[in-house]
Amino acid sequence: MVVNGQTIGLLEAQSYREDAFGDADIALLGPVANQIGLAIENARLFDDLEAERNSLEQRVAERTAELSHSKERTEAILNSSSDVMIMCRTNGRIEDVNPAFATIFQCDPNEAFEQPLAALVLPAHKDKLDEAFAAALQNQQPQRFEVTVSCPKRRATRSSTPTSFCRPSSNTTARCWASCAACAI
Repeated sequence: MVVNGQTIGLLEAQSYREDAFGDADIALLGPVANQIGLAIENARLFDDLEAERNSLEQRVAERTAELSHSKERTEAILNSSSDVMIMCRTNGRIEDVNPAFATIFQCDPNEAFEQPLAALVLPAHKDKLDEAFAAALQNQQPQRFEVTVSCPKRRATRSSTPTSFCRPSSNTTARCWASCAACAI
């Protein structure tokens, strides 16, 4: 039995009679043996593929559980802190905020989603923000940093549509812990 130029087995034909098989029989059994070898190889490859699929399925389930646990942990931290906490993508856009953000900035957290964090950071702290994002990208690790943020006041346009995504409370400056993650987000 030859598959892809490699011998993988042997097909033996036996008889009680001497010289029972002629050249025509041997010519017929050669291709039959190779077809049987191909079927055996296909079955082996299918088993290998099935084992790899099962392994991959298991790894996906494990990774999904890890991500779910990490998400729950992050949400628990965000939701339990009285400090303003902001999670950002590496492009500087807000991914998530905690309830303290909504309280201090009088802003629906959904309004902050995908808004630039740089719009909130005081000019004196923009370098610190840029450094944190650069470190997150370089190290592929979340960076934690403290900056002072100020929510821009809503400016009325001719159509009276607000141009910023939140409005300040009586105290327009708040301390903020922000985390920018280079990987999963």
